[in-house]
Amino acid sequence: MKPLAGRRVLVAMSGGVDSSAAAALLLEQGAVVEGATTKNFCLAETDELPGRSCCSVDAIADARTVCAQLGIPHRVVDETARFREQVIDDFAAAYAAGRTPNPCLRCNSLVRFPRFVEEAAAGGFDAVATGHYARLLALEGRLCLARAIDGEKDQSYFLAAMDPALYARLLFPLGALTKAETRAVARRHGLHVAEKRESQDVCFLGGRSLRDYLGERALLRPGPLLDEQGRRLGEHAGAALLTVGQRHGLGLAAGAPRYVLRVDTGTGEVVVGEAEALIARRLRCGEAWLHPALAGGDGTAIASALTARIRHRGPAQPLRAWRWDGTAFDVDFATPVRAAAPGQSLVLYAGECVVGHGIIERGD
Repeated sequence: MKPLAGRRVLVAMSGGVDSSAAAALLLEQGAVVEGATTKNFCLAETDELPGRSCCSVDAIADARTVCAQLGIPHRVVDETARFREQVIDDFAAAYAAGRTPNPCLRCNSLVRFPRFVEEAAAGGFDAVATGHYARLLALEGRLCLARAIDGEKDQSYFLAAMDPALYARLLFPLGALTKAETRAVARRHGLHVAEKRESQDVCFLGGRSLRDYLGERALLRPGPLLDEQGRRLGEHAGAALLTVGQRHGLGLAAGAPRYVLRVDTGTGEVVVGEAEALIARRLRCGEAWLHPALAGGDGTAIASALTARIRHRGPAQPLRAWRWDGTAFDVDFATPVRAAAPGQSLVLYAGECVVGHGIIERGD
């Protein structure tokens, strides 16, 4: 008996090789598969979007073609309103407030996964599958999101803000594969996207630069670049363009490297300084959730070996202490971290498992 024989699975199809291979693997395992692609905004803005965007019309067409090649139905799910409110509007608001948002992480947690689970429940499906590189494991008797086997492709950071209540409805067929193995699956099924390049840009920018995008929304105005003593060193084109930890693009004269330390979009002032000023041992994180064992204070075995990641490609750093007040948490690092930008995500891990997420508010 094939492991998923007879189970109905709705696959979130982006038109890329990963989700396409995920659908093919599920068919090999006996599942009854259908594909679905979200319409976030792209059908109304096709002239602005590059073909590589995960949300372009070309991407939807690729997903539809893959489903035809696999002999499965395909549908388009309209999420225009929710995507605009939760992702696009939040993106602009975050930059306007001097924060650095992560729109892909927000889309996964507030738009893509909730919507596909809703669609699956309404259609009588047993599960939702995606092409993300992540796994689901048991921790303290509960299902937990976990890192993929391939550390280079692991996407658990981008999924960490998702409501854990959704885990029971999800499948990640690629969690134990490498990218090379994924492409091999696509080739085995003769899928036309087997060699397709990955989409890495913010989809709704439509090929525009961040400067152009924020400028269109009147979020840029020149202001002073100051040192930590308040001395004027130069001028920037718009505080919203600058991120804590940024070094390049400041337009300062040669000399000791300077980095963005603080951004105040209200006054327009941006403070720059040496790299040492970016170091923090403690971070405060809001909009947070914790694994119940941690939140309840009885997860001694889990808490004794927590690590935290403050960026997707960054290492998981060991903690020496953490505190939780029900909606936010503070983490103290065993070794100080550098350039933790407000607005970015901090993800807590216990071994391979994700056990918490919060948005960085400040560090000291």
